[in-house]
Order: sequence, then C-alpha cells, then structure tokens
Amino acid sequence: MTHTTVMDEWLIDDDHQVVVSLVRHEGRWRVDARVWFRDEDGAFRPGKGLTLGIRHLERLARAIEKTHRGAVARFLIDPPSSEAFVTSGRPLADVLADTLARDD
Repeated sequence: MTHTTVMDEWLIDDDHQVVVSLVRHEGRWRVDARVWFRDEDGAFRPGKGLTLGIRHLERLARAIEKTHRGAVARFLIDPPSSEAFVTSGRPLADVLADTLARDD
C-alpha cells in the first residue's frame, strides 16, 4: 500500500506544477519532487522528477539551500523574504519526523 503526503505544490504555469511529497511504499519512506503536467483532459499527471530514499532528505535539503545561496550571490534571484522556511534552529530531520508522527 502506498501513502502519499503532499508537503508543498505550486504552479509553474497553466499546464505544469511542482509537487513535493513524502511517500511511504512497502514500508519505506521516500521524498518525491516532481513536475506534473496537464493532460488533454485537463487533469494533472506526474512527469519527470526525483525520488530518493528518506535517508537522503537532509542532504538534499542542504544542497538546495546551498544552491539557493549561490543563486542569490550571483544575483539570479532576490534574497529570501521573511516568509522563508524556518526550522527554529532544529535539524530539518527532527522537524520532518514530528510532521510524520502527526500523519501516522
């Protein structure tokens, strides 16, 4: 049995959206980040993406943070707003573990 918890999603344009999920399949947790596309019937369908074992999530989060800082330093994007993701100084893995405990 597969259990999926969508953690975030946003539209890229009218026909594409990004969906980031935690997925439990056959007793194993994974993180999934995927671009979904609108098919000819108007429904969104999963497309290309990245799925990793949950043990890679903290490293992936650090890589994304590092990439974000690099993009800001190169003036490719604006610095983060006050709405940026904050973990209150706690390790991301602990914050996500608390979230998963509430979902079970």
